[in-house]
Amino acid sequence: MNTELIIVTIVTTIVLVLALLVILGLGDKFISGYNRASPEKKKHYNLPRLRLFTGILAIIMVAVIWMSILFEWSDMTVLFVVCGLVAIMGVVHLLFIKK
Repeated sequence: MNTELIIVTIVTTIVLVLALLVILGLGDKFISGYNRASPEKKKHYNLPRLRLFTGILAIIMVAVIWMSILFEWSDMTVLFVVCGLVAIMGVVHLLFIKK
């Protein structure tokens, strides 16, 4: 087996486990920005939606990584897909996560 595939498998498995922990409510400390926010700022977020959003985003990114390897996407294709996903998820975040 290729060394690159072994490394990608290990990293994506770790990301998937962390995503599941966040979705289940056991990984709030892994949500960037929320983990260090003051209690006053934390009141402005819908925590269950934030957990779900963060976990799904991580799972989607793992899927993009594996699709890029399996379908041998060029670097530009991966860049466009990731940028598009980040833009879409940013809009979703603004519309549904804040209270």
